[in-house]
Amino acid sequence: AGVGIEAAAAQDELLARVETWQIPVAVTPKTKGHFPESHPLFAGCFTAYGDNPLRQALSECDLVIGAGLDSVDFVTSAWEINVPVINFNLAGADDPALKPLAAIDGDLGKLLTMIRRYRQPDATGLERAAHLRTQIAKALRTPFPHKPGTIKLHDFIAALQEAAPEKTAVTVDVGAFKLVFLQQWQTEQPKSLFVSNGLSAMGYALPGALAIKLAQPERPVAAIAGDGALLMYAGELETVARCGKPLVILVVVDEALSLIRLKQLRNDVPIHGTEFGHTNFAALAQAFGLAYRLVDGVETAVSTLQNAFHLQNPVLVEVRIDNIEYDHFK
Repeated sequence: AGVGIEAAAAQDELLARVETWQIPVAVTPKTKGHFPESHPLFAGCFTAYGDNPLRQALSECDLVIGAGLDSVDFVTSAWEINVPVINFNLAGADDPALKPLAAIDGDLGKLLTMIRRYRQPDATGLERAAHLRTQIAKALRTPFPHKPGTIKLHDFIAALQEAAPEKTAVTVDVGAFKLVFLQQWQTEQPKSLFVSNGLSAMGYALPGALAIKLAQPERPVAAIAGDGALLMYAGELETVARCGKPLVILVVVDEALSLIRLKQLRNDVPIHGTEFGHTNFAALAQAFGLAYRLVDGVETAVSTLQNAFHLQNPVLVEVRIDNIEYDHFK
């Protein structure tokens, strides 16, 4: 399922079709929330870190059905799945990146309803979806030893999932952490996870979160950015402080521009210009009049994050991880 589902508001028809056919469903990043990820037929997020099991499963299919599938939302790589594709979309179903066998433009909700009788339920769908989720979860767990004074990225995401109040809106900036977050973060409702398109420019998460908070003052809102991204627009913390709205700003600190660093590793070139020194984020928060919290271990992560969400003023939460974790995905 792709971004066309959101544009067509066809999430109910998508859910009905998947349940009728009992087939696993994968989503692309900006489609997260348009299919409930606690559903037993949810398989994972395509073009995020850890999606190799999905790619393998797709390559073994007889046919892939695209519901609003659009390559504009592919983040980590191109389609590269050499099986027949039938794609339904509001427009642009003939996306050349997909090389569809058949492309049908129209009312996506009606199209998904019309095709219900053309397939019998799959007796193995639930089992295959569960297997894919298990394989993806394994792929996200990095093999590197824990570095004291840090928290593993997947442990932080799990702690945030537990700590975040119901209906929390989360905005996610560009960075290597985003590609892990997109895969692991369980999204249940539309318009609850907000990401920029693909790997667009850094700087989206903080203003995006503030806009949501100003529009929906009673809704819990969190912004997540890497330290490289936040330091590019740290002046916006003054805007946050001036507005004075309760807002949780999470900065994932690995002291590197990790996506570019990973490209250097993949291409066997020396690491140069992509690692930088320590920033005192406690002092930065104090300078702008923000509260400050620190997550540097799994033991207190949930309680620290819960405390941050209960504050009635903006808070900067520093989350320290080890950038060697990303080497697992090179």
